[in-house]
Amino acid sequence: MGKNLDAAWGLQPWGPVLSTQLFCVQTSPTIHFFHGDVVQHGGSSLTTPIGWLPMVEDGDIVATGDQILGAIIGIFDEDMDPIAYIDVGRVGNSTIAGYLLVANHPDQLFVIQEDCDTTPIPATSSEMNVDMAIPALNQGTEATGLSLAEIDSDTAGDTATLMLKLRHAHPDDAIPGTATYHTRWIVSINAHAYGSLGGDTLGKVTIA
Repeated sequence: MGKNLDAAWGLQPWGPVLSTQLFCVQTSPTIHFFHGDVVQHGGSSLTTPIGWLPMVEDGDIVATGDQILGAIIGIFDEDMDPIAYIDVGRVGNSTIAGYLLVANHPDQLFVIQEDCDTTPIPATSSEMNVDMAIPALNQGTEATGLSLAEIDSDTAGDTATLMLKLRHAHPDDAIPGTATYHTRWIVSINAHAYGSLGGDTLGKVTIA
């Protein structure tokens, strides 16, 4: 088996990208947004230069029990030019700080590494649920624009409210991981914002 050196990047799509949706970030967010970060709905929509768009939550990072929309796969400024990340306090055009393209299908598979903190996930836990270890304010790696979110290895269990469902380990990695070599896992989102919705309900938001 191969070994994966510790290099966090958050959640990245595994296999086909099943669907995407564009969201906006309102001006002067109090958290960062990096490629691979998970996001939740901001509960409203904003008028942008390309029309009304649903906004993401910009004041709190995703926590256990929150409904997750998906993971960021593209980040753009207020002019729709690609940027590495959206920083805390970014003003943009004074209405929006920028846009996020989110892989948002409830059945989307992602790959993410575990943090291997204290108790790396054993092979016998391959079907369990896990939480994510998300840095304060969603801080990521500014040089690469990548998230620093990882699986919180210590949380592996059968609690349904945990953020992610383990599907299987990356075929090139060894189990269990170590402090140096962190196992990558293929996962899906447990508490998906669209997972229990259907028909005309899917994706409806409140216009502000």
